[in-house]
Amino acid sequence: MVLTIIVLFLFVILAIGCALVVFGTFRKNRWGVNTAQLTCPNCGNHLSHVRAPKSMDQILWGGATCSRCGTEVDKWGRTVNRSVPFS
Repeated sequence: MVLTIIVLFLFVILAIGCALVVFGTFRKNRWGVNTAQLTCPNCGNHLSHVRAPKSMDQILWGGATCSRCGTEVDKWGRTVNRSVPFS
C-alpha cells in the first residue's frame, strides 16, 4: 500500500513537470525547451550551440552572451534587460 502511494506521488510530480515543459515551450517562458539556432538581436551574430554561461540565470534557465557585441539573450533569443540595484 505504501509503495503504491509513493509510486503514485512520483507519477503526479513527473506529470506536472512534463506539463510545465510543454506549456513553457508553447508560451516561450523559462520552463520551455528551444532547439533552434540563436542569433543576436543587435548584430545578427549566430550564437554557439555549446553554451558558456556567464550568469546564474544562464546556468539555470539557458541563454547566451554574444561574443561580438556582448548582448545577453535568453534561450529564445530575446534581449535580457538587467536591472541595476540601487546603491
